[in-house]
Amino acid sequence: MAILLIFCGYACKKKIVVPGELLGVWKTTDPTYEGCYFDIKEDRVAIKTIEGTVNVNTITGVKKDKKLSTEDRICYIISCLTPDKVKDELRLYYFPKEEPAVIRFVNQEEKIAWTK
Repeated sequence: MAILLIFCGYACKKKIVVPGELLGVWKTTDPTYEGCYFDIKEDRVAIKTIEGTVNVNTITGVKKDKKLSTEDRICYIISCLTPDKVKDELRLYYFPKEEPAVIRFVNQEEKIAWTK
């Protein structure tokens, strides 16, 4: 019986779905972030910092913030865990109508555009 309960727990675990438009390596032409990127996969996000380190966080959830989303932009909140098991969030605006599509961090919306 215990084995069955454990199996059902794993089988019923909710799968995290990262929207396809967010998947990939995102870079900016802003000279402040030269050499930096963030790489969103289905289960993790890797961020190369100004210092040259790469931080890899496990994605624990993705949701749309409908209050901050408009016709021209979608606000995504990516919840993740750092390697030290600290909860963190990435708040992103995705601009699907721009060509190419652009992501901007909520706290830098007017400043820095990231593209694939």
